[in-house]
Amino acid sequence: MKMSKRLILQLFLFIAIIFVINWLLIVPFNVFPQQWLIACHLIFSLLLIIVIVGLILTIRYYIGLAGYTFIGMMFVKAFVVFVYLAIFNASHGKQMAYVFNFSIIYLLYLFFSIYLGLQLLKDQKPK
Repeated sequence: MKMSKRLILQLFLFIAIIFVINWLLIVPFNVFPQQWLIACHLIFSLLLIIVIVGLILTIRYYIGLAGYTFIGMMFVKAFVVFVYLAIFNASHGKQMAYVFNFSIIYLLYLFFSIYLGLQLLKDQKPK
């Protein structure tokens, strides 16, 4: 199974739309520096792509383990994200605006990765 054009388009459209909306809500009001916003979306985007590629490979070679692999990757993703947030809080102090923004973006990426994971599993043809 290859990454279809539809899946790639969905990935990049989601990432672009969420980034632009978040940018328009944060940057004009100077809530926190732009580099934090960019780093946040870069981390989430890379982790989303890693999870989807990992799920595609798991579906291709070990379809019976796809659900477990997906859940495991989501836990690893959550761990990486919250380690990043802890490092950010330790170096910049706890800034509630950033933590709130970070949490909302995390949830949006989480729901979208679940949606894509379910779509990938649903598109599988029995062998």
